[in-house]
Amino acid sequence: MSTRCYQPILIDEGADKPEGFDTVKPIGKGFDGKEYRIQISPLDCTGCGNCADICPGRKGAKALEMKELDTQMAQAPLFDFAMELPEADIDVSKPNVKNTQFLKPLFEFSGACAGCGETPYVKLVTQLFGDRMVIATLQVVHQSMVVVLQLYHTQ
Repeated sequence: MSTRCYQPILIDEGADKPEGFDTVKPIGKGFDGKEYRIQISPLDCTGCGNCADICPGRKGAKALEMKELDTQMAQAPLFDFAMELPEADIDVSKPNVKNTQFLKPLFEFSGACAGCGETPYVKLVTQLFGDRMVIATLQVVHQSMVVVLQLYHTQ
């Protein structure tokens, strides 16, 4: 799954936003004066459905649902708007999974096979360490598949 199919967005409460850019109040500490949205990118979606399968919902309803591409093209300019917003000012001195997801990932598209954990791990580590890290490769042969991933964190 591409990490840029969707992006959690924080925006200042009351900020100007385009029509259709609906937001909700985020839950948790440190989000005072912010609004929240999960913004999809219809042009980057691969149609794998992983996000819709795994994302929980409320009261038996799924939070995400897969739809035909042509019905979602109105989301493209909203994604462009969301990507122009300044990066969220989040305190990650004590990082937790929820807060790190608002940080800009420095790894956008994956070459991983479907179901591989490579993409979310690399995305998360870039959100935690940003441009202070280097990614190198190591090939490990497991049956007939080559997995490419070894991370080095630099000081």
